Amino acid sequence: LSILNRIIKMIIKNQKLFFSICFIIHSIQSINLGLIRSWGGDEWFSYRDFTLMGLPFSILGEIQKIIIGPISKDNFIFYKIQSILWIGLLFYLLNYFYTITKDRRERNYINYVSLFLVFSPFIIGQSQVFRYYNLYLLSSFFIYFIVNDSSTNFNDKRIFYYYTLIISPFI
Repeated sequence: LSILNRIIKMIIKNQKLFFSICFIIHSIQSINLGLIRSWGGDEWFSYRDFTLMGLPFSILGEIQKIIIGPISKDNFIFYKIQSILWIGLLFYLLNYFYTITKDRRERNYINYVSLFLVFSPFIIGQSQVFRYYNLYLLSSFFIYFIVNDSSTNFNDKRIFYYYTLIISPFI
């Protein structure tokens, strides 16, 4: 028990380690679920047709087609893993905002979000059914932290938020 307590204290002190462990656990759970769930739903459409909505997803899908080849029953898991890229970027972003903020409440919120992403069956399930769901999580949290940290003036935050609405259809 004391060894476990030391490990937990070490992880709490080293936030990069904390976010890395969160990413690894989420990735393992996503890949395991991806191997269980079959390929279906909107997945054929989302990889067959290039769309402007979810532009980063479409661009990465085209790159995957070049590298991996056409989607088949043998390689579909590599296409499903695209969501891990987005969640990895999200954990990197959470780590970044954790390091630059001095607000204890915001740091606690970032830790809570990280643990929620790891242990929420809904998040993990949705990331396998709708792989672009993690892209939406990434962009939502990115916009939240940018708007939240941009100014203390409410009107400035509101104007910045309106600017993000203009580009949101492409995310």
